[in-house]
Amino acid sequence: MEVQAHSRKKRSGSAREILPENAEVEEETHELPEEARLCPQCGEVMQPIGKEVRETLEIIPAKVILHRDIYVTYGCGSCKQNDVSVPVMQTLKEPALIPGSCASAEAVAHIAVQKYVMGSPLYRQEQEWNRQGVMLSRQTMSNWLLRCADDWLAPIYGELRKLLLARDLLHADETEVQVLHEPGKAPQTQSYMWLYRTGSDAEHPIVLYEYQPGRGKDYPKEFLEGFRSYLQTDGYAGYNSVEGAVHVGCWAHVRRKFNDALEVSGKGKKSPTAAQGVAYCTQLFKLEEQWKDLTPEERQKKRAEQAKPVLDAILAWSKTRTAAPKSKLGIALNYLKNQWSMLTTYLQDGRIELSNNRAERSIKPFVISRKNFLLLASGRNDQSGTLTSIIYWNFSSSTNALFISLYTSERYITIKHAICFGKIISIFFRQFKFFYYFISRNVGQFLHNIFCSFFRFLKCILNAMKISFYIFRLTFYDFR
Repeated sequence: MEVQAHSRKKRSGSAREILPENAEVEEETHELPEEARLCPQCGEVMQPIGKEVRETLEIIPAKVILHRDIYVTYGCGSCKQNDVSVPVMQTLKEPALIPGSCASAEAVAHIAVQKYVMGSPLYRQEQEWNRQGVMLSRQTMSNWLLRCADDWLAPIYGELRKLLLARDLLHADETEVQVLHEPGKAPQTQSYMWLYRTGSDAEHPIVLYEYQPGRGKDYPKEFLEGFRSYLQTDGYAGYNSVEGAVHVGCWAHVRRKFNDALEVSGKGKKSPTAAQGVAYCTQLFKLEEQWKDLTPEERQKKRAEQAKPVLDAILAWSKTRTAAPKSKLGIALNYLKNQWSMLTTYLQDGRIELSNNRAERSIKPFVISRKNFLLLASGRNDQSGTLTSIIYWNFSSSTNALFISLYTSERYITIKHAICFGKIISIFFRQFKFFYYFISRNVGQFLHNIFCSFFRFLKCILNAMKISFYIFRLTFYDFR
């Protein structure tokens, strides 16, 4: 059975196709001086009759600036001249991202994007900074990431988990990762990064990673405690420990196993049984492609009418086929029979997908980054960074959209607005002390401070609300 290769539309390479529609455009008009455009016949000055436009792509490298905040202190000159107690007023300071550090939200966001989105380890970033004359060490960058994750991002992760468990359909997957200093384990053994995400029905998709030292059944059971709806996986038995979940199988894995069993005889010969298995799976995927624009209710009805007969044919066909249990064909047939009840669950709800590819696509960025960093330094109970890495991978996910739109006119808005949650509380209590001090000295000044502080407090709340916008509204960056 020949599988037609996927073909992509070739781009011309023009700047208009490369750049987004809202890209900044700088125009420079080149004209001849008046004395150079005299008509060779009559001597009159020639007028413009057309123009030729050439577009080029210019890239401006990132630059480093020193931002200096100056907070002015005020005192009453009149009281000082009259030798009375001089009231002192100090400009309100914004809480520092990391007290006692020169770290800014812009700098930390840039480092996080380079490490967790672009897959550039800190030692490479250190070399890049040093080439630009910025002697920023990898230890300093690591400390910044650790502190910001603990102070500003970990609480948001907890809230996202609550929202995730409230959904009706979840996908899950896991992949290996090597950790050097996992307590009670040799460095050569494998640990696992688990992934849980919302399904196609979610208006605001959420993807969450969780590190665990093993692949035991207790890990998904603990993370998904309280979940009582559809859970789609690749069929790994460890997910069966999630009590109350309705387990859904993956037809992509079935097709993959039959596809692996195609060439069993060598010399290009195909197994007819494996080819038939692939053909059945392909037929189901073609039907789903036809129904992708239907509502869940309409899709469920179509599945009952057209997909159900195909499934019945597959089951009847599989019962007539045998193969050596340890052969690739035997593995494919056994997988199909053992997973059958979960493979047919998607008929119950039109929102359920035919495969678990959504979870596999979501975990792929971590797999790609793993090829760069190779391993993690420490385990989950150590402050050296595994938990921090998990948090940043969660927020660097295109689905969570927390780091995707950082390079905008508002600079690295996402971390900056994440810390606004903490700023709200701290500013409120600082202003309360500020009010108390002035109420006994100058009522007029006190009222002035009330209004100024109120609007400053309101502005901070509005800024903090933007974090929700970037978590839940920028999801069009996700590869759904």
